Amino acid sequence: MPTSESRPSVAATPNLRLPPCPKGVTFWPTGMRVIVNDEPRETAAATLAALLEELGCAQEAAVAAAVDGQVVPRSRWSAQVLAAGAQILVIRAAQGG
Repeated sequence: MPTSESRPSVAATPNLRLPPCPKGVTFWPTGMRVIVNDEPRETAAATLAALLEELGCAQEAAVAAAVDGQVVPRSRWSAQVLAAGAQILVIRAAQGG
């Protein structure tokens, strides 16, 4: 078992809490359903960059994202096209100990 001294000071966990869809809305007519951090979500975003902008975390420096289990470098976010049912993992690095 690692000691507290051997733990890294920066942890990467899927800690992004998503805002809920508006009350009474179960889908967006122009959107598709994807899974973001294990939560179903309707989105009109066609790319990973657009989805992250929708979620309000695209401009944060310490954010990483994966689509269907593959890490997508920030430089490719705008080229990463999303498909219905895509599994997206958004991770924010958090400093602490």
